[in-house]
Amino acid sequence: MRAVLRMLRGADDFLTAGFDRIFPLGANPWRCLGALAFLCLVAAIATGVIAYALYDTSVHGAYQSGRRLQEDPLLLGRLLRGLHRYSADACMLLTALHVLREAAHGHYRSPRLLSWLTGIPLAWLLWAAGLSGLWLLWDERALYSIAATAEWLQALPLATGLLTRDFLAQGALSDRFFSLILFAHIGVPLLLLGTMWAHVQRMTHARVWPPRPLLLGSLATFALLALAVPAESLGPALPGHVAASLSLDWFYQFPHALVDASSARVAWLLAAALTLALALMPLAPDPHQPRPAARARAPGGAMPEVAFDFDLVVPQDARRPLVIAWLALGLAALLASGLFSILLVLSRTPQLMGLFPVADFFRVALVVHVDLSVLVWFLAFGGALWSMTGTLRLRPFAWLAFVVAAAGTAAMCAAPFAGRAAPVMANYVPVLDGPLFLAGLTLFGAGIALLCLRSMLAAAPVGVRISGGGALRFGLNAALVATAVAACAFAWSWYALPRTLDPRIYYELLFWGGGHVLQFAYTLLMLVGWIWLAASVGARVPLSPRVVTLLFAIALLSVFLTPVTYLAYELTSVEFHGAQTVLMRFGGGLVIPPIALAVLWALWPAGAPSARQRPLRAALVASVVLFSAGGILGFLISGNNVRIPAHYHGSIVGVTLGMMGVVYLLLPRLGFAAPDSSLAAWQPYVYGAGQLLHILGLVWSGGYGVQRKVAGAEQVLEGMAQVAAMGLMGLGGLLAVAGGILFIVVVLQALVRGR
Repeated sequence: MRAVLRMLRGADDFLTAGFDRIFPLGANPWRCLGALAFLCLVAAIATGVIAYALYDTSVHGAYQSGRRLQEDPLLLGRLLRGLHRYSADACMLLTALHVLREAAHGHYRSPRLLSWLTGIPLAWLLWAAGLSGLWLLWDERALYSIAATAEWLQALPLATGLLTRDFLAQGALSDRFFSLILFAHIGVPLLLLGTMWAHVQRMTHARVWPPRPLLLGSLATFALLALAVPAESLGPALPGHVAASLSLDWFYQFPHALVDASSARVAWLLAAALTLALALMPLAPDPHQPRPAARARAPGGAMPEVAFDFDLVVPQDARRPLVIAWLALGLAALLASGLFSILLVLSRTPQLMGLFPVADFFRVALVVHVDLSVLVWFLAFGGALWSMTGTLRLRPFAWLAFVVAAAGTAAMCAAPFAGRAAPVMANYVPVLDGPLFLAGLTLFGAGIALLCLRSMLAAAPVGVRISGGGALRFGLNAALVATAVAACAFAWSWYALPRTLDPRIYYELLFWGGGHVLQFAYTLLMLVGWIWLAASVGARVPLSPRVVTLLFAIALLSVFLTPVTYLAYELTSVEFHGAQTVLMRFGGGLVIPPIALAVLWALWPAGAPSARQRPLRAALVASVVLFSAGGILGFLISGNNVRIPAHYHGSIVGVTLGMMGVVYLLLPRLGFAAPDSSLAAWQPYVYGAGQLLHILGLVWSGGYGVQRKVAGAEQVLEGMAQVAAMGLMGLGGLLAVAGGILFIVVVLQALVRGR
């Protein structure tokens, strides 16, 4: 590695000296590669805005839009296309050279570590933006590039042939396809600009713009090149036909040639290896410094560790009553869901299920139990944390949001006892198809939407120099944004879906997209809780605040892909259903393993916890174990059996246990008594062990084909093994209910004892 970096530095010194002899002092383009790349990006965006006004986003008009610009008799269209194309090409070339030069100078190390790490996704985003721009021309080159990219994507483990269906068949394309590409081509450069801010944030006197002679000279060169060598389209794209030969834009379409020369998997491996190598460069030695002497070690031979203060301040001002109110709403919902869960478990236990009017009773109880224990409890908990970390702005709206959400929750609780309503077992948000329950659900959603709006307007700044607390606040803000995106997705689905659908299909589609996004919000809340709990028990999490913030940002980036799926597919299509599933499974799962491993690594050498720390540690360990079990089961799902709720219970209970631990942490900080250490330390293990038995029973019975969302005789328990498996499920469920009741008892004791 040292030899390679020294060779790069030697080549850089040679080129720098050569350009210094050619260009005036201060105008050497080799010294301004980053600034020149930014100039090209701005030029491409500016010309792209003008081109967008002239572009026809339709199947039949896309190609003609480019031809009209190309054939403009005043040459203005040719100038516009050329400036846009050549500035984009130059931006990619200059970025690659900039990366090599920064590596040669050792700028992948502190204090430029953040700039180096943010530069890696910048390069890939730039490539994606340029490639999607070539597709908008919809000529033979664009058709080949889209087909080649789809084949490349199909090499991924879960990709299917659906990726190429839209453009392999004549007439299968719709105008929505070009709207999606245009959305990506506009959205990615905007994301690039935002990432550029982070890229230069830690640099003092960052040189964003090149010197004026270079700026004017570069623009003049692009203009002359655009007129002398116009950027022309090839023949129109004809789906189902591939040109015998065509020219490539090697700045952006080089992966296609690599795939043709080797294979798609080889191309993926090379791309992953390149990205990983760049990301690991900070671990490489500085080639321009002598080998360092051995670092000083702490007594006993251990390397000195840096402890980051991952803690959140609990306010004692006017925000405190609001935090308590949201926590009270969540705890009340959890208590009510526990009462329904008792009846729910009994209705599926073989020895007791005959005591109930099973079919209707089981489904009604399941609807209310899920909505209270997941939707209301999780979002109310989020409301408490968002109110705690926000400012005092717009407090009346904060209380209005709470009152509306609480009224909606009360209506949902009363709905099962106020007339007959058909239960609809939709995923994520099951409903009782009756006026009172739907009104309550709408009220609760309106309250949460108002909470999101107010919390975003009253959010406290994270700060430029991110501390441990700042990283946690960023994670909470990311969960807040995810919740807001979920609310928008629900509204989008409501607007787009026809009301004539069967209720079971309608509600399933209505809550499918937004329900998936809510899982990101829940997971982000849990991850914040994990890090906060680990720090509170004295464990030193081996992640810096910047790394934690980056992981949260990656999870949030996946949330912003949701509008892409809505634009790409009809809400009633199989493709939309599958795209949301893949987005949740892999997009959200990227950041969970590193944080989970870091937390477990920090807990392993930690000493014996104090009496107050024991409940926090127990909740943290149980949460990580249950969530990991649920995540693993998610990859083992096949068919529509009770393995699905086994995965769901593991993940949801993992989130719940993390939130329970945070409640134990918050109680004394809000002015109440600390939880009873003996009861509170056992409660997470009782609750977690019961849920683990419950999950094992479901997995066991799922192997025999027992279907989900049924009870009583509908379960068709034919053999002794099936009965035993569901009996284990019932035993675990009852033990989990006991653990949930114990949590409520511990919290009530702390509230009653006061300070």
